Amino acid sequence: MTREERREANRRRIFEAAWQTVERDGAAAVTIRQIATDVGYSAPVVYQHYAGKEALLGAVLIEGYARLHAHLAAAAEHSPPAEALYAVGQAYLGFAERNPHLYRLMNGLAAVALDPGARNAAAGGVIAVTNSVIEAWAAATGAPRPDPALACDLVWGVVHGMTGLGQLDDIGFDRARRLADEALHAITDRWARS
Repeated sequence: MTREERREANRRRIFEAAWQTVERDGAAAVTIRQIATDVGYSAPVVYQHYAGKEALLGAVLIEGYARLHAHLAAAAEHSPPAEALYAVGQAYLGFAERNPHLYRLMNGLAAVALDPGARNAAAGGVIAVTNSVIEAWAAATGAPRPDPALACDLVWGVVHGMTGLGQLDDIGFDRARRLADEALHAITDRWARS
């Protein structure tokens, strides 16, 4: 193994330890000292790979959005164009339910300050999928294409809000999924009448 390959393997081990900590205990539980202990390194070795906790969590955030993007793209791909928007909404809620701590980090809900610009850049693929399924819905139904930025914000506002409801014990994700589906259908019905 070359020196660069060892360096990349060490960086990956550090990242994986942080990922697992976020998944298990949330972003606030990630500390450089704990990650160093988890991988058997000293804290200065971790700092050679990541400038600090924020940089390490930023890498987790980027990977989280990459995984969400892949999940939503798969849901869209396996749905007819007129139904893909609803499938993507359901996939979003499923991802949030399965990854509650990661979801909180990705959406600025964790007790950790990360650069909003980095978050927006990381979400680029998710935004592209959303715009794509809205456009596909409009083409498949013959409805006028809604304003892309406003439509995307509206869809994500709905699924993000329903995710928040899903996290409440007295509502839960089953009901949140039904509510999200009803809300998205109401939105598309309104767009179709525009």
